[in-house]
Amino acid sequence: MTAPSANCQVCNLYTSGHTDQAAVIEAVRHRRLLLAAMAESADVVTEIRNEIGDCLRCALSLARSYLVINAGMTVAVFGGDRELAIAGTQQALLDYLDEQERPQA
Repeated sequence: MTAPSANCQVCNLYTSGHTDQAAVIEAVRHRRLLLAAMAESADVVTEIRNEIGDCLRCALSLARSYLVINAGMTVAVFGGDRELAIAGTQQALLDYLDEQERPQA
C-alpha cells in the first residue's frame, strides 16, 4: 500500500478513521472522472488532478478503478465470456506488437 499524502483530504479522512466519508468522496471523484472522460471535459480532469495533487495513493486508486472498468467492458464486448475476452485481448496485443517497427540493430 502506498503511504498517504499528508496534504490529501481523502487520505487524512482514511487515517483519522472516517473511512465512510473518504470512500464517498473517492467514489464521487471516480464517477466525475469517468463522466469527464466520456464528455471529453478537460477542465474537469484538470480539476480532479488538482484535487489529487501529489497523492500517489489517490492517483493509483483512480488508475485501479479504471482498469477494472476497462476489463469489465472488454468482457462485455466478448459476450460476457471472460476466457474469450482474455484470448482476444492477448491476440490484439500480439497483433499490435507485430505492427510496430523494430529498432535497427
